Amino acid sequence: MRAGLVVLLLGGCQTLFGIDKDPDKLTDGMTGDARECWGTDIEICVRPPSTEMRTLSGTLDTGSQCDVVEDDLCIVAGTDVTIGNLRVFGPRPLVVVANGKLTVTGPLDAASHRTGANQTGPGVGAVAAMCAPFAGAPSFQSTNGGGAGGGAGGGAGGAFFGAGGNGGASESGALIGRAAPKLDPAFRAGCAGQDGGRRTGSTLIAAGGNGGGAVYLLSSVQIEVSGAINASGAAGDSGKCFRCAPTNPTTPEGLDDAEAFGGGGGGAGGAIILEAPEIAITTSGVVFADGGGGGQGASRSNAGEVGTDPTGTIAAFGGRGSDSGGTGPKHGGNGGAGAHDATPGATATDGDSDPPGGGGGGGGGAGYVKTIGALTNMGTISPAP
Repeated sequence: MRAGLVVLLLGGCQTLFGIDKDPDKLTDGMTGDARECWGTDIEICVRPPSTEMRTLSGTLDTGSQCDVVEDDLCIVAGTDVTIGNLRVFGPRPLVVVANGKLTVTGPLDAASHRTGANQTGPGVGAVAAMCAPFAGAPSFQSTNGGGAGGGAGGGAGGAFFGAGGNGGASESGALIGRAAPKLDPAFRAGCAGQDGGRRTGSTLIAAGGNGGGAVYLLSSVQIEVSGAINASGAAGDSGKCFRCAPTNPTTPEGLDDAEAFGGGGGGAGGAIILEAPEIAITTSGVVFADGGGGGQGASRSNAGEVGTDPTGTIAAFGGRGSDSGGTGPKHGGNGGAGAHDATPGATATDGDSDPPGGGGGGGGGAGYVKTIGALTNMGTISPAP
């Protein structure tokens, strides 16, 4: 905790959505131009007001690098605050408070990613229990194994402000992931995609992508975004094959013992809330909380292709490969594209039949972007605030 900084969160900040609040709280304790209290969807008082300019770059772990932790929020405060190339991860959502102007010049990455270090965005772990009722069964098993079938369905994309897409099926009658309905908007991370099909008694699995993280930026003067703010969900993993057959067996019977399993669903986008009297997104600014692409199901010859993480400009692709399945165009089902702007998370395709491939994973649903204040947008915001 920074010396001399006291942060008061008023009235249970994480449950204030849609509740009328006393407008006097927003100017309570004003001293000259130094505001002490802010917030509409959360209410925060910093007493005494911050007197130090801040530059945030590198990495920020919300489990250990907060000025103050209250109500399981990681709070960082300053006068003028500049956010450069910053990767945020950890167990808590991030709240940045600026007494003066808050500027985002470089990427503020609060997303989850399929690969790399610090793969989950801030606050993702905190929503696991909330998402559990919507996650469905953790695996979608083949009804038959080996030569009698062996395909398995894909997992659904995660849900938040938008629903994810359903997983695809296989010809063996496998269960598939059914997307949860969209959830109420709130300041929290998105839900993960469902895992794809797995082999009974095996760790062979296609993991669903994690949901995006949560970040709230507050300024008493202005927020200017010329870089990217990313709180998107991660891509789903590729479906796996067990006892994969040779790529070109001399007879179709060469595939009899191979089993193909479904891809993982993409994670839903998380939450980005920007609050200031003036909010300016410049032509180079990108603010996005998109869904991850679902993974492709496996064929009898090869694993599927992974989905892609969002970029903020187009929908994240679902995994799609060109594997022939050994005896012709017998593919695993393609993964569904993730949500972007008004496009929902897409339903995956089924695996090809005879012999069956695994179903694809559904695309992740849209996250939640909200602006509070006069907005000038010359850039990109997805989904629309």
